[in-house]
Parts: sequence; C-alpha cells; structure tokens
Amino acid sequence: MAENSGRFPHSKVLLVEDNQFNRDLVVAMLASLEIARIECAVDGQDGLERLATFVPDLIILDIMMPRMDGFEFLRRIQQMPAFADIPILVTSALDEQRQRLQAFDLGASDYLSKPLERREFAARVSVQLRNQALVARLKTHHEQVAQDMEVAASMQRALLPSPRDLAKAGTNGIHVEAIFQPYEVIGGDLWGMLSLDGGRLCIYVVDFTGHGIPAAINTFRLHKMVEDCAGSGRGPGDILTGLNRELHSTLPRGQFAVMICAVLDGDRLTVANAGAPPPLLWTGNEAAFLPVQSHPLAVVADAAYSDVTVPFPEGSALLIYSDGLSEACDDGGGAFGEEGVRRLMGAMADSKPLAEAFCKMFGAAYTMTDDITTVLVRREPPTS
Repeated sequence: MAENSGRFPHSKVLLVEDNQFNRDLVVAMLASLEIARIECAVDGQDGLERLATFVPDLIILDIMMPRMDGFEFLRRIQQMPAFADIPILVTSALDEQRQRLQAFDLGASDYLSKPLERREFAARVSVQLRNQALVARLKTHHEQVAQDMEVAASMQRALLPSPRDLAKAGTNGIHVEAIFQPYEVIGGDLWGMLSLDGGRLCIYVVDFTGHGIPAAINTFRLHKMVEDCAGSGRGPGDILTGLNRELHSTLPRGQFAVMICAVLDGDRLTVANAGAPPPLLWTGNEAAFLPVQSHPLAVVADAAYSDVTVPFPEGSALLIYSDGLSEACDDGGGAFGEEGVRRLMGAMADSKPLAEAFCKMFGAAYTMTDDITTVLVRREPPTS
C-alpha cells in the first residue's frame, strides 16, 4: 500500500554523482519518496567499493566523473553477477542518441537528461523501485517453491525401497538394483517391493502421465493403494485389477498410469502388465521381452489383468523400466529404444552393476525427456 502511494520505506538507493550540488538535489528528491536509506558515492570507483557493504535496490548513475566514469562503472558491474540485476537509472547532461544507446547497451535500465525535472525523476525512480520490489517478491516465492519441491522430493525418495529392504531380499537369493531419475525435481514414476505370503516377493514399476507435481501426487496415492491391493494370495494380475478399480474412481479424467507388477516365487516369475513397456527377461543365454500387455490403469473401469508365469531359475534376470528410458534420445534424435534396453541387459550379463552399465551406455549420450525408472532383478543362490 505504501509503495503504491509513492513512498518506499523499505528501499535502498545508491547515488553515484561527483557534483556536490547535484548530489544534494537528488538526495532531496529521493527523501521526498521516503526511501529508507540513501548512500552517495563521488565517482564510479567509489560506487563499486560501496557495493562491498551496501546492496541497493536502485543505482542512480552520472556519466561524466573523474577516476571512473559512468560507462566504465556499467561495464564493471555487468561482470559482477551479484549486482547484475540491480536496475541503473542514468542521469547525465550528455543527451546525444549515441551516448544514450551506449548506456543502454552497457546495461542501463533508464536514462534521464539533466537538468532533472522533479516529477519525472520521481516517476522514473518509483517505476524502477516498484519493479525491483516485484522481482524481489518473485525471487522469494521461487526460493520457497524450490525448498518445498526439495522437501517433496525427499518424501518421494522415502517411498522407495531402502538399502535394508534390498538386503532383506538378498537373503532370499533376490538381488535388486534400481535407477530412479525424475525429469524434474519430483516426478510421476515410482517403484517398490512388497513381501507377500509364502515368501513371495512383489516388485512393481509405475509411471503416471506427465511429470512434476501433479504426477508426483499420484505416486503418493498409489503407494498406499498397492499395499491395500496386495492382500494374501493375490497374484500380480489381481493387484493391477484392484489398483485399476481404485484409480479409475480417484484420478481426474484424462489421467492414467502404466504399470508392471512382477511376483517372484522360488524359481517362478509371474508378471502382469498394464500398458507399460514389456519387461526384458534374461535366462542365461538370451534376452526376450515378455509378451504380456493390457489397458493402462484408470482407463477402463472393469478392466481385468491376466498373469504370465515363466521359469526364473538361478542366473536369470528381469529388467523393468519406464518409457523414459526407451524414449530418451541422442544428439541425432535417435531413441534409446528396445535395442538399447537389450544392450543394457547384455552389459549386465557378467553381473556388472546396473548403475555402472547405465552410466556407460546412457550417460551423456542420451537426453531425458521424461522420468526414468529402471529396476534390475537377479536370482542368485541364497546367502547362508
């Protein structure tokens, strides 16, 4: 309210002017705007030195000064990132177009010719201070949003299986590795593990439409739903059928998810797929995509999801991934694709860690266009 009435009780101004009379005049005009603090410098060098202890909201700059003139001051301050966003109002007796353009080319925000007219000067100063106050508020808001996003990202990472969960699976001969890379700070991918009855282990990867905050909110919803749907005796198809029913009644129209659900039971692997890329199975000699597919979740209310069961002896591996992996592109526009997924699995045939193989093959060669989740499941001899 105060700023809209031409008063700036929270603003600070640095005046860089060598002429004492002009300094007194400008200070008096600034004082009429009730500016909180006004600092004066006698030339450009003095002005730069004062910035070490005083960060203004506006700099008012003369051009013709000893030691360092206004043009050199503009050059120097543009090389100082901490002060590059401070608006600079140039006031000068130099009124040629060439000099005005030079000042603007060097980063000046506005230009007034001397002698200064009080009302125009006050109006120009007010515009700059209001704009700077708006920028400061937007910066504060952006910083707060960034902090909130980091908190949300930490919460989302907390949903993922912990090192303790992975170690527990290892005692049953199941080695699990994963890569989880949201496209933004948070994303719409999620993966998890659940212990089922009879010593079975359920592993799933889900990818909601979009990325960022809306998609991430859906991952929090699903995390609880999976636990509720993975009841005693249920297979992956039953789990997906229950999730589909819940999500169809929960998600806004037009939103959906694709999901792979795999259950490991001794030397058997049972998989159900709700519209996700087909998982890749390695059986020791060859890799093959499992031909199991159905509707994405939340598209058809009464959709039913069937199971496919295959052998999963020791030495076998399963690679489950979101389409952010296969759709990533190289500099020439070529997609990583299913062939890239095959190569990734092949690189891990000698028990090379997933992260190592991923960095070597994907690394800087491909650009993400979506969230990427990749989960590798190996069956190894149980530890004693």
